[in-house]
Amino acid sequence: MASTQAAIRDRVRTLIEGTTPTVLAGDKFRSHRNEQGADFIAWAEANPAAALRRFQARFDGSEDPPEVSNTDTDLRHATMVILIAYPHNARYGADQAMDRDDCIDSDWGLVNGKIGIYGRANFSSTHDCTPLGAEHEVIRGVACDFLEVRMRLSHYRTVS
Repeated sequence: MASTQAAIRDRVRTLIEGTTPTVLAGDKFRSHRNEQGADFIAWAEANPAAALRRFQARFDGSEDPPEVSNTDTDLRHATMVILIAYPHNARYGADQAMDRDDCIDSDWGLVNGKIGIYGRANFSSTHDCTPLGAEHEVIRGVACDFLEVRMRLSHYRTVS
């Protein structure tokens, strides 16, 4: 079934927001509002008290040429980038940065299970796509650390 990047992005946001963390379970994932220039990292660095598990999901703007194409649909490969903020504070535990690292690692496992290759069952209908795997990296900031997840996917797009 054909889909759009917007529908897939919205599904990813819904899946992450619906995930209950195992570390600091009361602090849920919340989608960033993407106001103004949507510079998520700048916003989180300026607002660390409001940034815990706030996240942004956006396609990176690159897209491979179609692998398969006909007169009505083509198969596209794209990359979505999910950034999740973790403020530098003592909420994670007595070991501070080490406990923050443990929280980030736990969250990576949960997010990967929802949108990585094991999350295929979470994508069908209007947000149909095939997750091709996800990679992650931790970006160290001044006021926050950021879990960056790069999700590769393929989807059929309506040719217009």
